[in-house]
Amino acid sequence: MTSRPMNPTFSIVIPAYNAATTIADCVSSAFGQKGLCRDLWEVIVVDDCSSDETDQILSTLRTQHPALRLSRTPSNSGPGIARNVGIALANGDWLIFLDSDDRLVPTALSELYDHLQTRLADPPDAIGFNWCFSSTANVDLPAKGLRRDGESVTTTHDEMLRRFLRLQMDGSVIYTAIHRDLLTEHKLCFASGYHEDVDFIFKVYWFAKHIDFVDRILYLKQQRPDSIVSTITVRHLEGFLRAWTEVGAFIASVAPECWPILQPDWQRGLTSVVATRLREIVRHTSSQVEAAALYTALCQLLNRLPARPIYSGAQPRTKYELICGQFLELMNVSETERAQAIKQLDQYLRETMNKTWSCTDLHHSIFLAPDQVRTCCKRFFVDGNIKGDVPLLDIAKSTFTSANILSAKRHLHDQINKGEATLCDGCPFMEFKDWGPLDRLDIYYMSMEYHSVCNLKCTYCSETYYGGSQPQYDVVALVKELLEGKVLENCKTIVWGGGEPVVDKNFTPLIEMLSERAPQADQRVLTNAVKHSKTVEKLLAAGRVTVTTSIDAGTKKTFDLVRGKSKLNNVLTTLKKYAAAAPERVTVKYIFTADNHDLEDVRGYADLIVEYKLEDCSFQISSNFKEETVSAEVALDMIVMYGLLSRAGAQVVFFDDLLRHRLSDILAQNEHSIRDQLKALALEDILANPVDYPTVAVWGAGWQARYMLERTAFFKQSKVAFFVDQTPSKVGTTYFDRPVCAPEALIKADVPVVIAAAQSFPAIYKNFQNLGISSQRLIRKLIL
Repeated sequence: MTSRPMNPTFSIVIPAYNAATTIADCVSSAFGQKGLCRDLWEVIVVDDCSSDETDQILSTLRTQHPALRLSRTPSNSGPGIARNVGIALANGDWLIFLDSDDRLVPTALSELYDHLQTRLADPPDAIGFNWCFSSTANVDLPAKGLRRDGESVTTTHDEMLRRFLRLQMDGSVIYTAIHRDLLTEHKLCFASGYHEDVDFIFKVYWFAKHIDFVDRILYLKQQRPDSIVSTITVRHLEGFLRAWTEVGAFIASVAPECWPILQPDWQRGLTSVVATRLREIVRHTSSQVEAAALYTALCQLLNRLPARPIYSGAQPRTKYELICGQFLELMNVSETERAQAIKQLDQYLRETMNKTWSCTDLHHSIFLAPDQVRTCCKRFFVDGNIKGDVPLLDIAKSTFTSANILSAKRHLHDQINKGEATLCDGCPFMEFKDWGPLDRLDIYYMSMEYHSVCNLKCTYCSETYYGGSQPQYDVVALVKELLEGKVLENCKTIVWGGGEPVVDKNFTPLIEMLSERAPQADQRVLTNAVKHSKTVEKLLAAGRVTVTTSIDAGTKKTFDLVRGKSKLNNVLTTLKKYAAAAPERVTVKYIFTADNHDLEDVRGYADLIVEYKLEDCSFQISSNFKEETVSAEVALDMIVMYGLLSRAGAQVVFFDDLLRHRLSDILAQNEHSIRDQLKALALEDILANPVDYPTVAVWGAGWQARYMLERTAFFKQSKVAFFVDQTPSKVGTTYFDRPVCAPEALIKADVPVVIAAAQSFPAIYKNFQNLGISSQRLIRKLIL
């Protein structure tokens, strides 16, 4: 064996077993480090009794690299025992564990060394770093690594341990440099078998007083189909559950007073251990027979543990909890029922593995605010507190780029599906389904609310939209980056909101640029219409934008009160010009508040619509988003408005999605009273009677359709023949056990049609007209 280097800073320890095809590249990467004096590191390879040509190749490598130190285990015992041999031989202050099929980037050691020079006064005990797959690093390293727990590594020590115990951190040892004194002082060593690094790295985290994280890609991982992490056997299951059991036993031994506090986290982590093992079984088995044997083995191993998995709440809610819960339920059957239960389990797992909790906005929307990028504008109430408008990035903490937006979306998605507390908790728009991977930024919906300068001040507004804030970043540059990166190539909707869009100097160049470079997107301008825009009128006439304006009053007095300025005539005059250009592309909105819901304003509003010849526009009825509920009295006024607008000749009148959500309980609880009051007002005919529509087709197979079917009295009697939807991925599937067809199916089926949509109602109505179907088939009456 070669002589030992004197006091190197780093010892690279490489366990090797049957690594003949990869060991040369691995060792070359260890010796090929740049920017650091050669005496500052050593390379140790421990052959775990390979049966291929690994030993001969290592001998050849030592002739090329005389400093290479070689050793051999007495018998094949797994990578942990080989690492223990390497630790005993190491002289470096810092240990880096490199698998024999992986590589270090050429600057890995120099970057770690440079970091250590900044920490001489208070050196860490361990340093985590990032990694990527080697196949992605042949030319250039990606901007972001694949390690997702960097924040957890550097949080408080107690919080880090709890996250690890909930299986919310990486359990690998290869992405962390560890000070040798920490291992020596606490006599830490690896166990034999598989997944030996899980309990080892936990003990490192337990004893480490200071842990740093270098968010740089220093490690290149190779994907091999026969590697430990790419295969699954009973030995793998035994290894992981041994490691998890040892983590719990270790805490109970060294800190018995902490174990009652940490055991619930450990049991939550066990839930994730079970689910991830099931995931690996699904991924790496080719037959149900092979999978069944592993399901049974996992169940038997689980029964030997001192405690059972538990959930974060009373019922399973995260993906892993749902999977684990189904496993425990189906495997808790008699032997005679076991075969059928395993078949059900296998089917459930294969259907569920690609499912996650998410929403359309998290996956495919961005909202550009003055100082933030948000993932949604949904608002909902939890325990009486308003939530929503969930931020992704804040200008004070990060720059706004496509890469950072994608990274923030991934992080939030991971948090939600790990069961961590997020601002999305309690959101009714979350769904558990196959959303597809978040591997690129693919935006379907973009909201341009990047400033809060407005020429009105509405009573229901907030500082978010009326604070006089200008954007704190270059909006034009960000939009250009999104366009050039093809982030908006599938964008369907661009909404202009925030403050008053048309008063911003960048409004005209931006909307024209987006109109030209993202022509497939429907651009919606949410304007108060106080100021007329020639650009908007031109784009309306060209069919390139739509306009939505809130009037919120039926009298001048109420307008002045609700909107803050005496501009009702300006608004109606501007709307008349816009409607003359393209009435079907103009939506007039009424937001009900405490100040504008009486029948005088409702009737006055309908009269103004007729006076200014706006009947051919679309009409949206909404409510103050700050209010959690809508009273029965206001609900009645809303229904009356719906009826009066319909009688005035309006073809498209709809409640928006937030309002529908708030109305559901009120309408259910007060249906008979509301019907009686409408009859007294001679407006009872505005409600759809399910007796008149025993069978219908529903246009829309999404959230609004689900709401209608589950929450309205109408669909307790009326049956759905089929759904239609323009989304190609939905056509040919089923929804509520009914087929989802392309819109053309309506041509052949002579059934009434319900449009299940809110903000997209006008667009669907236009598509309905384009089919050439009689307008008599469309149910225009209000569905309760």
